[in-house]
Amino acid sequence: MTGRPEQESGDLVKTPFRRPSATLLVALLALVVALGDATYAAGGPSLLLGHKNVAHKTTKLTSKGKGPALTLKSKKGPAVALRGGAGQPPFTVGSNAVVPGLNADLLDGLDATAFERAQTSVSAVVSGSSLSLVNSTNTTLPVDHVSYDPAGMHVASAPDFLVAPRTGTYVFSATVAWTSNATGFRKVELVTSNNDTVGYVVAPPNSGAQLAQNVSGIAHLSAGDSVHVVALQSSGGNLSATLWTFEGAYVGP
Repeated sequence: MTGRPEQESGDLVKTPFRRPSATLLVALLALVVALGDATYAAGGPSLLLGHKNVAHKTTKLTSKGKGPALTLKSKKGPAVALRGGAGQPPFTVGSNAVVPGLNADLLDGLDATAFERAQTSVSAVVSGSSLSLVNSTNTTLPVDHVSYDPAGMHVASAPDFLVAPRTGTYVFSATVAWTSNATGFRKVELVTSNNDTVGYVVAPPNSGAQLAQNVSGIAHLSAGDSVHVVALQSSGGNLSATLWTFEGAYVGP
C-alpha cells in the first residue's frame, strides 16, 4: 500500500517550525508600543495602595458622568489630608458656589465667637432711683430700671452692674444728679469688677441748683467682667444722688 505510514503508538508528532512573517512582526511591535503609550498616558505606573507614590507630573481625572469624579471613604480617620507647599493653600477651587456642609473654623484668624450678627446690638441703657449717700464713702449707685438691653448686659445676679457678654472693647457713660448743697466736692467714677477705673469726674458743689455730672470711658473687658457707677461726696452729711442714665456698648474686639 502506498501513502503515509501509520503512526505507531507512543510516537511524537513533530510539527515543522515556521518563521513569523515580516507583517506579523510589525503588527506585534506596534501592539507593544501602543500598550506602553497607553500605560504612560494614564500617568505612569499604577497607583500602589498602602505605599508612597511619587508623581512628577500632574495627574488629571475627568468624569464624563453626572456623579463625582472621585469618591473617598475612610472607616476611621479623615478621608483626605491635603497639604500644600510652603506658603501655598492646601487646595484651590474653580467656582464661588457655596459648598453645603463645608464650615470654616476661622476667618482671618478669628473664631465665630468673635463676630456678632449685624442685626444684634450689644448695648444697654439703664437708670436708677435716688439714693442717700453717706459722707466721704464710695457708694455704688443702684440700677432699678432697664430702658434697652437686647444683649442681656443687665443680669439679676449683679443688678447694679453692666456685664460684658463677650470679650472686647466697650464704651461706658453715666449721668448722675446731686441734690443742691454748697459744701465739699462731688465725684462720679466708672469702675470695673477688677477695680479698675474706666473714667471719673470731680466737681465743686452747686448751691443754687441741682448738679449733674457726666462721665465716660473705654474699657477692654473679658466676657463676664462688669462695670458699675460709684459716687462720692464730701458735704459733711448725707446727700442724695440719682443715676439718671448708665449706658454701655460693645464697639469691637
